[in-house]
Amino acid sequence: MTKRERIGACVVAGSMAAVVAASAWADGTVVCWGYNDYGQCNVPADLGSVKGLGRGSGNYYNTWVIRSGLDGAGWGNADPCLEFPKNSGFLGRLAVREGSPIFVRGDLTVSSLPCGYGGAFSQAIDVATNYYFTLSRLADGTIRFSGDCLYGVCTVPAAASPSSAVAAGNWFGVSLRTDANIVCWGRNDLGQCNAPATIGSVSKIAAGGFHSMALRIDGSVACWGSDAEGQCAVPENLGTVVEIAGGGKHSVALDQDGTVHCWGFSAYGQCHVPASIGPVTAISAGGLHTMAISCGLKVDNHISPNLGQFGFGEGKQHTFAELPAASAAPVTVTVWARGDLDLASEFLTISVDGIVVGAAFNNVGDVTSDCGSSGQYRAAFTLTEAQYAAFASDGSITVRAEPSIGVSPTQCGNAALYLQLDTTRPCADCNGNGRNDACDIDLNPLLDCDQNGVPDSCEGTGGGTDCNGNQISDSCEIVANPVLDCDSNGEIDSCEIAANPALDCNTNGRIDSCDVVGEFGVFDCDNDNLIDTCEIAANPGLDCNLNGRLDSCDIATGTQDKDFDGRPDSCEFAKGDFNLDGQINGADLAGLLAIWGLANPPYGDFNGDNYIAGADLSILLSRWGPVVY
Repeated sequence: MTKRERIGACVVAGSMAAVVAASAWADGTVVCWGYNDYGQCNVPADLGSVKGLGRGSGNYYNTWVIRSGLDGAGWGNADPCLEFPKNSGFLGRLAVREGSPIFVRGDLTVSSLPCGYGGAFSQAIDVATNYYFTLSRLADGTIRFSGDCLYGVCTVPAAASPSSAVAAGNWFGVSLRTDANIVCWGRNDLGQCNAPATIGSVSKIAAGGFHSMALRIDGSVACWGSDAEGQCAVPENLGTVVEIAGGGKHSVALDQDGTVHCWGFSAYGQCHVPASIGPVTAISAGGLHTMAISCGLKVDNHISPNLGQFGFGEGKQHTFAELPAASAAPVTVTVWARGDLDLASEFLTISVDGIVVGAAFNNVGDVTSDCGSSGQYRAAFTLTEAQYAAFASDGSITVRAEPSIGVSPTQCGNAALYLQLDTTRPCADCNGNGRNDACDIDLNPLLDCDQNGVPDSCEGTGGGTDCNGNQISDSCEIVANPVLDCDSNGEIDSCEIAANPALDCNTNGRIDSCDVVGEFGVFDCDNDNLIDTCEIAANPGLDCNLNGRLDSCDIATGTQDKDFDGRPDSCEFAKGDFNLDGQINGADLAGLLAIWGLANPPYGDFNGDNYIAGADLSILLSRWGPVVY
């Protein structure tokens, strides 16, 4: 499989403000600001490129990241849990609880450091934490809880599944269901679980200490719960947001231009976004600090399937095909292994296209647990750009791991072996906006409908149309949000209406045919595929009693029409045609005189004064002849 990640920045520019601590203004750089008493914002100088940030609003003292090679790193408050275990395995998602990382491995298991927290749930694809508990979202959409239980947070409601995302606040959990609805449970004394009824369809969620956040599909942000520090006072100038994060008492948003916005409690500078930060591709928030990854180059993580058991005489290899001819940075070859490797005499010899590049796990301490219960140990080797280009000249590279004579092929029934190749794509700016195209796509994947790494706007929107001029292929927009094409004809409704306003006669922004289908019996009571209100507007005579419904529909549902002329009798009486013959004549005059002076009459009170008198007679006489509607 190939897992694409974009990291870093194309152009190095600008100076860092004093509040910022960062390793370098370079590719995949982590930038951190806010509370730093424990060094949680002192980004290590040798950190290297980073693709992911740990999240957890209850994390006050540490920062944890996933590096571009899919291994982890952390810094801040020094304790026994500060280093990732050697058998962490390649990482997928990362959260932080009580300063310790809890991570989802590439093999879909959740684990943590020896003094951390978590729960080994198989098939986990996402994890969220606060200071006290962990939520793991499994591949089937169910949610599992581990940790301390107060306020009922450990009782995950059945309605929270199937879940597409989870978030964890201070004693409360939030789930985004696959139907785009939100379910929240646990502590709710500040309304943190009272999602607005009018929130609409949601694409992402986040949780702070005592507040919840949601990103709607239109790119706007909703927030509810505690607003004591203004953490729910969403700014009006956010633009279209693509990512959100909740801190202890602050909120963070990333817009589609790569700009970071922050609001709420900022006594430690956690909302003082550095002016020189440049475009950003990822954000996260701790209790009192904020993190971001600067925009830049894209690293492709090419990972083999699990090659299974290995031992002396049973070497394993994988051929990586369809590789780029060149890499913009040195290429990393990584071996992830679990097996009989705990002795210095038990190691793997690694070769690339038959040429040995080094030995893995050949030092005492490289592997601390023979046949470990989970995870894989890591060893990495570097190829220069020139070496890689020579190996990949035919578009493929074969990496082989050959076990030494001491490695038993049968001792570890749970043996696992993955091979990984990390290549870096060069910077490209086809649309001339001053930043790497990969960053544009990172911020809005719809810009690259065909997923070839080139914005569709640079290649004619991927061969499709872009009727609204937003540089996104119409077909991609429709796939991401089918509501945009209610009649499923492959065209965005707003563009169809702009070209032909008659398609939306009631000007509600929807194609009339969709209104008819979606609200049948209300918009089109006579089933003629025309919206009733539009028919009435064009011909008011179709609604003689002015009740907003077609007369024919009134009659069909019981309104009296004794003469079967398709018009409610009440309308004919209101005109003065008491005998329903279509004329105002002597018979009608006789009918009026028969009830002369009557209070609250059943008919004939044309001026509405509740009496039959001279004024009513005058009105009747003025209508003499054929009835006009």
